[in-house]
Amino acid sequence: MLFVIAIIVFITIADYAHGISIDDYGAKPDHKSLNVSYANSEAITNALVAANSSDDRVVIVPTGNNYYVHGIVLDNLFNVSLQFDGNITFIDDIDSWSEYQYFVEMTECHSFILQGSGTVDGLGLDWWRRAYVDGGLTRPEMFRFYQSTGITITDVYFLNSPRFVLYFKDCADLLIHDITIFIDSSIQRLGHDSVTYPLNTDGIDFAATNVTIYNCNITNYDDAIVAKPCRSTGKYCQCSGNALAYNNFVQYSTGLTIGSVPPHDDVNCVRNVTFRDSAMYRPLKALYIKSNPGESGTGIIEDITYENISIDQALWWTIYVGPQQQNEPGGGQDGTGCNFLFPMVPVCPTQPRVTMKG
Repeated sequence: MLFVIAIIVFITIADYAHGISIDDYGAKPDHKSLNVSYANSEAITNALVAANSSDDRVVIVPTGNNYYVHGIVLDNLFNVSLQFDGNITFIDDIDSWSEYQYFVEMTECHSFILQGSGTVDGLGLDWWRRAYVDGGLTRPEMFRFYQSTGITITDVYFLNSPRFVLYFKDCADLLIHDITIFIDSSIQRLGHDSVTYPLNTDGIDFAATNVTIYNCNITNYDDAIVAKPCRSTGKYCQCSGNALAYNNFVQYSTGLTIGSVPPHDDVNCVRNVTFRDSAMYRPLKALYIKSNPGESGTGIIEDITYENISIDQALWWTIYVGPQQQNEPGGGQDGTGCNFLFPMVPVCPTQPRVTMKG
C-alpha cells in the first residue's frame, strides 16, 4: 500500500513539475495596481513566448492565486496551452485601456488550448456604468481570436466581461465545451435598475468554420451563441458554419443566433449551423436569425437547424427570423433599421440582398 501511495505522490508531483509558471517570469499575485497589472501581462506574454520555443508547451496560472492583468497581445503561437489553475482579473482602470479593443488579442495562433478550473474576471460593472453614461465608450472584448485555427477552450469560468466574452474572426476548427460564462446582473443594482445595463455581453461569437460547442452554461445579456458571417475573401473561413452547438444551458440572453448578416460585395455567408438538445430560460429572444442593412453586395443565410430546444418564458420573441431589431445604422432615423418595438411601431424594412433559406 505504501508503495502504491508513493507512486501516486510521485506521479502527482511529476505532473505539477511540468509546465511553465507565470511566477517564473515575474508575475505577482494578489496585488491590485496598474503597474503590477502591466508586469503580470508581460509575464504571461513572456511565458507563452518561451513555451512556443521549448519542449514544455504548457503555461500555468498557479492554483490559489489571483493576478491582476492588463492587455495581452499574442501572435504566431503553435501547439501551446494556457492552464488556468488560478484566477486572473483584468484591472478596471478604464482610462488606461484607451488603446485596447480587447483584453486578450490572439492572431495566427494554431492548436492553442485555453483550459483550467480558474476564473477570468472582467470587472464589468464600471464599464457598464460608464457606457450607460457615455454611449461612445469603447468596451473591450475579453478574448479575441483572429485568423487562428485549432482552438480548444474548456472548463474556464468567465465572469463579467465588459463586452463580448469569446470572439472568433476568420477562424477554423474550434472546440469549446464545459465552460461557464456568467454576467452577474445582481451587481448592477448598486447603481442602476435596468435589465439592459450590461447589454452587448455576447457569450460566444464565431465567424468561423468547423465549430463544436457543448456542455456550456451561459448567463448573459446579448447573443449567447452566435454564428457571424465570414466573407469569401477570408483566409481560413469563407463561409461561417459547419457548426454544432448542443447540450448547452442559456439563461437570459438574446438567443441562439445567426447574424446579423449584412450584404457585402465579397459575400457575407453563414451556412450549415445546428443548435440542438439545449435549454433556455427567460431569453429576450430565443431562436433569432437576423439580417442587417446594406446597399450593395449579397449575403447568405442557409441550412440552419434548431432541434429539441426547451424554451421557458421568452420575454419578447420566441422565434424571430428577419431584419435585426436594433434601429441601425443611423439610430433608425433614416428608415433602414428595424424598430425594436416592431410590429407595434411598424418600421421594419426587409433586406432583399440577404437570402435566407433552409
